[in-house]
Amino acid sequence: MNFQRPTVKALVEFQGADVFGEDGEESYSCSDAIECLVQVLDLTFDPEAMRMSVEQWLAEAEPFITIGAYKRTEVAPKWIDSQAESSAELLRDNFSEEHGDSDGDDRLTDEDAKELVRKMREVVSWYLTRAKVWSCEEMKSFTLDSADILEVVQQLRPEWLKVKQ
Repeated sequence: MNFQRPTVKALVEFQGADVFGEDGEESYSCSDAIECLVQVLDLTFDPEAMRMSVEQWLAEAEPFITIGAYKRTEVAPKWIDSQAESSAELLRDNFSEEHGDSDGDDRLTDEDAKELVRKMREVVSWYLTRAKVWSCEEMKSFTLDSADILEVVQQLRPEWLKVKQ
């Protein structure tokens, strides 16, 4: 898309974000900024129910929409190590309570205990290849005014420019 206004152009050309969303949302699901803007507009503006064109709505409401660009947080190696150690400890404790010797000991050697943590680290790492990280950090936000919104509508929702009576 070839937009003219700097704010919209910056929004379209912004790289590096994983997801986009309107400020204040609890979760962000759009894969690009324009998809997000169109989604917000679809939820905000209903030309048939409002019986007005988007230009009339923009002139009356003077809306602005702020869209954030977010990068998913990376899982730190320290977190993986912590989870592996906790999981190994929990496994050993549960085993010892239910199946250990009379002293509640699993009788693993120190080397076996270290190997268990290494194996748990593999499990946690495997899990992270399949789990989806949803926590995000905002990289940048863009505030679009009525003129910016109209520009996007002209290209992506031209039917909204006509009043439906």
